[in-house]
Amino acid sequence: MSQGMLRAQLRRMRAMNFKYHSLFFRQINFWIAVNAVLLVASLLEPLRAAVLLVPYLVLYAAMQGAFHFHYIIFARRYARALEQKLNQLNGNDALIAHKLEEVYLFPLDAPRFVGVSLGNPLTFFSAITFHYGIAGTLLWALALYRGWQLLPHLAPNFAPINFYLPVTLVWTLANLLYLAWHFMGQRDEKRVEEQLQMFLAEK
Repeated sequence: MSQGMLRAQLRRMRAMNFKYHSLFFRQINFWIAVNAVLLVASLLEPLRAAVLLVPYLVLYAAMQGAFHFHYIIFARRYARALEQKLNQLNGNDALIAHKLEEVYLFPLDAPRFVGVSLGNPLTFFSAITFHYGIAGTLLWALALYRGWQLLPHLAPNFAPINFYLPVTLVWTLANLLYLAWHFMGQRDEKRVEEQLQMFLAEK
């Protein structure tokens, strides 16, 4: 494979990185707006049950954000491998973006919980993840509490609503455990690294 093809793939990975960063902020702003509308609607007596949707939508927004983030990780890993290969072929270290990202954003190989890096938890990337995570958790908890208050009033007309609280808690815990398992273990990322090493070693 020529250097031109390697550089084309590098441009594609940089574009993917930009795309999924943009998608993250677009979707998070969309879900903030949706939840704000539901919260305002729930203040009206006929629409008070709308608040029951909020914990699920907060969790969905978090999972969707994590999905975008896992593509950012993929793009960074691929771009890092390509830059290292191109540097090797050229006999210099002219391509240093991957090194700057390691120190400015977060180290790729350190354990992390979604965007919170345990290797460097004080970066702004970790801080913004904490920001959205704490805000989302507070919104989730307040909406769940308000939903719990409404259950006695709603259950006589819809008995399955009695399962709302345990189902919501179990579903939330299952999602959080999966995120911890996926991002802390980095199993898929390690498989990508193995494939990249085999692929680029042949060039």
